Amino acid sequence: QPVKKLTFRNFGVSSMVKGTFNGLDALEIINVNGASKVDRIEAGVLDSITELQELTFEQTGKSTELNIDGFTGSSVLSKLEYVKIRYNLDTSIKKSTFIGLRNVKRLDLSSCYISFIEDNSFDPISETIEELNLSGNALTTVAYGVFSIALPNIRSINVNGNRWDCVCDLMAFRLFIEQYQDNFIGYDCFSP
Repeated sequence: QPVKKLTFRNFGVSSMVKGTFNGLDALEIINVNGASKVDRIEAGVLDSITELQELTFEQTGKSTELNIDGFTGSSVLSKLEYVKIRYNLDTSIKKSTFIGLRNVKRLDLSSCYISFIEDNSFDPISETIEELNLSGNALTTVAYGVFSIALPNIRSINVNGNRWDCVCDLMAFRLFIEQYQDNFIGYDCFSP
């Protein structure tokens, strides 16, 4: 009987390297909890798990910043539709982070201490994303290119609990909000 669900509690390793899940090709769900020691996820960690549908990766307490080089390397996980990461990502949302996750519908990055998102980071999932949760982070502004692409299937974008600095630097993001105003939850200016 192939393993379809893998749950870790109090995950004690410091990095997840390519090959970690070799031989577990039938995995549909990975749930990692209590992973406060992990500081690096190497590119291609998930690339052999073509049946993966759900990934949850959570810390307990604040940890060091997690560096995600890209979950899939050059592979595409066509069945992965739900990704939840609750970890100290700080500035680790990069162009390569979600590159092989082209069918993700629900992305939960709430309470990840995110203060900066690199341009084009969400482009790989722009065609399929329906729910994006960025609530409870440390965002004050969003660069022009982060949300410069259309999100045709978006139903909900939660940005509640961030400390938005509503000055000129946020103008492109405000235009994006106007375009999708019925889909936004919790956009309030903290300053000025």
